[in-house]
Amino acid sequence: MSNCPVGIPPQKHETFCQKFEQVTLNAIRNVLPDRAIVQACEATGHTYRERRITPVLTVLHMILAAIWPEESFNASWQVMWDTFVSSFPHLQGRSPSRGRVAEARARLPIRLWRHLFEWVCQQAQERSEQFDLWKGHRVVLADGTCVSMSDQPELVKAFGVNTGRHGQGRYPLARLVTLCLAGTRVILDYAIGRYDHGESTLTFPLLDHLQKGDLLIADRHVADELKALDQNSGLMGG
Repeated sequence: MSNCPVGIPPQKHETFCQKFEQVTLNAIRNVLPDRAIVQACEATGHTYRERRITPVLTVLHMILAAIWPEESFNASWQVMWDTFVSSFPHLQGRSPSRGRVAEARARLPIRLWRHLFEWVCQQAQERSEQFDLWKGHRVVLADGTCVSMSDQPELVKAFGVNTGRHGQGRYPLARLVTLCLAGTRVILDYAIGRYDHGESTLTFPLLDHLQKGDLLIADRHVADELKALDQNSGLMGG
């Protein structure tokens, strides 16, 4: 079943998609070009029919929602649509429904997003290399935080909740650890786990991204656990 806006003949879907993509979020597309999204689909085996809401449009929509978190997915989609109809006013009021837009988001697999993250990360590292060195060494930061989510039973089961002096918390919490470059804040990698997972547990696998000569800055307890691990396995002894 097609998800084209009302009033657009099916045979013109390609022209519609091309026009929609041409006027949408060009600043973001200078960083993440269409070819990278298409390549991510191919690399992860994500196949899709010829639809009005293409993977390119869906990715741009979700990026906009991420950098505009105080608003809803629908609000960010409306920004994209309003930009489009400003160039094609005869399509005013013919935006795809919320349900169609939601279906388009759900079609993109997690592995595709991971591939896009790795692509952008590599591009950022190449462009920021001269800004990330201190006396010839890359300075890498490792730190963690917790993020809350809506109180859906499946999220509570997957991530757990905190327990404090007032009892069990209401909202599920996930623990997030990132590894990034100090000079430019380019994220090298990240790990997400249950709230009751230790920060160090999530940090250690990320250290595979360290290069010879890197300087790692992390919380003291991470350094202590690294030292203990090194004594047992020679991790840092070269």
